[in-house]
Amino acid sequence: MSGGIVDFVASRQSHVPVPTLASPHEGFVVGVDLGKHVDFTAISILERTTVDTSEIKQRGFEAPVVINMTKKVYHLRHLQRLRLGTPYHEVNDIIATILKALPPARTAAALVVDATGSGDPPVEAMQKAGLRPIAIKIHSGHTENRVSSTQWNVPKRNLVSRLAVVMESGRLKVAPDLVFAETFVNELSNFKVKISVSGHDSYDAWRESIHDDLVLSVALACWWAERPVMPTNIKFSMER
Repeated sequence: MSGGIVDFVASRQSHVPVPTLASPHEGFVVGVDLGKHVDFTAISILERTTVDTSEIKQRGFEAPVVINMTKKVYHLRHLQRLRLGTPYHEVNDIIATILKALPPARTAAALVVDATGSGDPPVEAMQKAGLRPIAIKIHSGHTENRVSSTQWNVPKRNLVSRLAVVMESGRLKVAPDLVFAETFVNELSNFKVKISVSGHDSYDAWRESIHDDLVLSVALACWWAERPVMPTNIKFSMER
């Protein structure tokens, strides 16, 4: 397996962990940008945590008030870029291994996949392999809509803005020694937004030998994790 796996994934389990309320882990989101012959397939793992915090607010000459709140914080636990041309069945095997290796959490892991350029066949292959992908069709418009329980149409501006908000608020934690961490940061710094004549967004970060696969995989995971309600009815079955 190329790219390596972080410590908690390296201890591969032989079964799918069952979510438990007693688990110290809240939940995981696996983001996958499916590549083609000229694009890399990228995989990221976000661990979702909730942090208690407080904020002091004051209006005019009123006495300061301490407001207690909670906020979502995400730890980027794994980044992986597969070799060019990796067959989809191998991609599925790698994803299955990762899902099996995740430690038990309070909520079932979510697998969020970019199904834009690759189309439906790879997603259908994942389903046949026992995975439960949430397919995201990315477009350049403005409307986000749910096609079915496992498919969404999402503007790319939504994915990018969600990632930007999480990062700017300091809620995305990236360990500097993480494999591909430096590449991920470089992709972010090269990510540009252009507005076309029609008013649509053109996210043009990689057209000249610069890729955005790692950024997109993390953006997919952040977008799903940041949704107001995390789904509780999505479960993985790894049975063949």
